Amino acid sequence: MHYKSVRKKIIVRYVKSLGFVWVGGKSHDKYVAEKDGKTVVLIIPRHATISPGTVNNIVENLVKDFGVDLDEVKKNIR
Repeated sequence: MHYKSVRKKIIVRYVKSLGFVWVGGKSHDKYVAEKDGKTVVLIIPRHATISPGTVNNIVENLVKDFGVDLDEVKKNIR
């Protein structure tokens, strides 16, 4: 799936709705959640707009590591 540039606040809002918690970071924000006893970490840059390649990586991690349905992600991150 190819995404266009997305505003960071849209990604953060969606990630938080899935139960991820911000745990800090320097030049990137780090969000952590647990699913089925496994800790999942997402690293999100602190730019206002996130580039397409980075959005693809975030979506890939949500689908592969956190088990989120790809169609659900498509509805929430655009």
